[in-house]
Amino acid sequence: MGASYLLEREVYHQLQKRNEQLPSWTFKKVLATFVMVPVTQFVYMSTIIRLLFLRRVEWRGVEYEIRPDKSVRLIEYKPYHKKSATEDETYSL
Repeated sequence: MGASYLLEREVYHQLQKRNEQLPSWTFKKVLATFVMVPVTQFVYMSTIIRLLFLRRVEWRGVEYEIRPDKSVRLIEYKPYHKKSATEDETYSL
């Protein structure tokens, strides 16, 4: 929050030089900021903790296993194949 305050203060100072105004903080905006900052930190921390225990990863049709000794083993490889015109084409890679 401190860095955010310093950044906003500098932006405010630069806008004053150009005779422009920064929108003021409303109670709703302040409340949302104070609620969402801890929520964001919780989401980041829970994701990092979950990733510490992740043992299998699937990426672009290839499945990998991450072993305790930090080595990686290929589990399954499904080569990319172009879909035919009859298959669903409503999504993109």
